[in-house]
Amino acid sequence: LLRNRVSAQQARERKKVYVNDLESRAKELQDQNAKLEEKIFTLVNENTMLRKVLMNMRPKTDEGTEPPECPVRQELKKKDPKPTVKHS
Repeated sequence: LLRNRVSAQQARERKKVYVNDLESRAKELQDQNAKLEEKIFTLVNENTMLRKVLMNMRPKTDEGTEPPECPVRQELKKKDPKPTVKHS
């Protein structure tokens, strides 16, 4: 009977430690999730802003003419004048 009581007490202690570890881990993951959601929000806003800036930088083209080359690609060509392979 005494062994059973001791065993039950040990099981309760192990369960308590286990539950505390789970609660701690859950809190860490909630904090990490909140930080990641904030970062996603910031990056989506930045992406939207940069797309608007890019659209405003592009000159208006007439129908049937080639659209201007991407500004990033233009800068790369200035640095490395080698011909680039175009992928279709």
